[in-house]
Amino acid sequence: MIEIKQVILQIILILFAHFIADFVIQERKIAETKHKSFKSLSLHALHYMLWFFAVMVIGWLFGIVEQHNLGIYALANGILHGFVDYFTSKLYFRYHKAKKMKQYFITLGADQLMHAIILIISFYFIYL
Repeated sequence: MIEIKQVILQIILILFAHFIADFVIQERKIAETKHKSFKSLSLHALHYMLWFFAVMVIGWLFGIVEQHNLGIYALANGILHGFVDYFTSKLYFRYHKAKKMKQYFITLGADQLMHAIILIISFYFIYL
């Protein structure tokens, strides 16, 4: 049986990997164009997947996650991340341009909530 402490560490690692891959590493040009350019969106999803994988490997080296399926988990979440961003980025850029800041932040928050839910559910199905 899996210990609750280990599951909490794994969820923290997953959310940290998402933060690094989706915010810290994302280039400004890609962030500003992914809503209108499939190339930018694809590059974002690819960069996301690679950096997410790198952070998860570090988690494996520290014994937080097991090595099996790291690549499948990163690939699946890179694809799902791009799919979510395809829809949400169009909405929150439209709201930002129209200076509808409440709708912008609600959409941005919903985007991040969807990413977190997908990350945790896919972790459950791929790892547990």
